[in-house]
Amino acid sequence: MALLPVLVLTGGWREWRRLPRRDVGLLAVAGAGLALHLIAWFRSLEYTSVASSTVLVSTTPIFVGALSAWWLRESPDRAEWVGLLLAVAGAACIGWGDLGGGRDPLLGDLLAVSAAVLGAIYFVLGRRLRAGLGIWAYAVPVYAAAAAVCAGAAVAAGDPFGGWPAGTWVAFAGLALGPTLLGHTGFNWALRHVRAYVVGVVQLLEPLGATLLAILVLGGKEVPAVTTLVGGAGILGGVWLSVRARARAGPPPAVTRI
Repeated sequence: MALLPVLVLTGGWREWRRLPRRDVGLLAVAGAGLALHLIAWFRSLEYTSVASSTVLVSTTPIFVGALSAWWLRESPDRAEWVGLLLAVAGAACIGWGDLGGGRDPLLGDLLAVSAAVLGAIYFVLGRRLRAGLGIWAYAVPVYAAAAAVCAGAAVAAGDPFGGWPAGTWVAFAGLALGPTLLGHTGFNWALRHVRAYVVGVVQLLEPLGATLLAILVLGGKEVPAVTTLVGGAGILGGVWLSVRARARAGPPPAVTRI
């Protein structure tokens, strides 16, 4: 809802007039993919450790690279694969110390892997659809579809839609403004200009950013472990290798409407 005025003021809704029927369906699938990615990720935390879930969800760029090669014909070259794998290994290293645990680790880990695959589908579809849609014409229907799927899942699970304290609502507003309106919209904007797996690997900077933010906000209460420092170096190195390799390859051609 927050983006509707922007969509109207920018005239982005006019782009829907020339949208092929198949792409309308793909917009819905992208939104459902985003919603199911989040649902599977959050549900995984009920069954396995936070670290295990985070490590497995961090494999998303590998699935993005494979799907991009198969569906979009945008295959990472050798240097880009090295960067992807190095960044994923760095993310895994950050959470390595707390792997395992939880009341049903196998189920939780399967949900986390499912979240990684669903996240990859969301990124690849975004790369495909953003070739013909502006950011607002793409983001509004995708976020609306994601919200509808999440609401349906909440109803099916019997989760409440209210009754929380004011602080929780403030946290909800922060999540909507930060990770969604700024974070996901930024990723979706980038999908028109760079390949999906590059966006996916850059997303791995999130745990590193969270670590730095915790140090700034909590001070001495959050001292990064050696594995966090090593993992952070791996993420930075992997992102640098992937972006550098893609920059050397030149600007990507227009995505084929497959």
